[in-house]
Amino acid sequence: MMEVLHRTSVRRMPGRIYRHRCAGFSLFELAIGITMIGLLATVLSERMLRYQEYAEKTAMEVTARNLRTGLRLRVADLMMRDRLHEIDRLLQDNPITWLETPPPNYIGERANAKQDDTVRGNWYFDNVRRELVYTPFRHRYFQPQLYGNHSIRYRIAAVPVTSGDGTRSIEGLSLVLLSPYKWEIRLGWSEI
Repeated sequence: MMEVLHRTSVRRMPGRIYRHRCAGFSLFELAIGITMIGLLATVLSERMLRYQEYAEKTAMEVTARNLRTGLRLRVADLMMRDRLHEIDRLLQDNPITWLETPPPNYIGERANAKQDDTVRGNWYFDNVRRELVYTPFRHRYFQPQLYGNHSIRYRIAAVPVTSGDGTRSIEGLSLVLLSPYKWEIRLGWSEI
């Protein structure tokens, strides 16, 4: 036998009385729940943006390493074919052409491109300055050290060698970073 009281019910069993509520959440409990969900969503969205920027930084650095490897392979190929005198032609090349396939965010050659939305998050080759440029899309943790703009610039440079008789020649080539930067992204949970 059950009796229903206002907002609570009493269930009688021999020797014991159990009370439990029949109503749903109170307004206070609902507000606490929504606040906790909102706080969790804020922390997770900030964490997601941090991981996206870290992924962008990693992809950019991997592409730069692949370009350096492509340059070494080109120089080694010229050395093996005994055509080292042609090495200076590589100074004018677009380094992206050394890769088997260009990165998906390569937008081609441009002449003095301005930093706008079309170049953010993309590679391009500045054919006037002969520089390979990457402009980060997410740059919350990116700090340029020389230039005021948020771009990373590379150029192919000759590695000269002086022989015993004083003549200088090109021994090899290097992909040189022209615009040093600091891009430190901490991924631990200790900053929260």
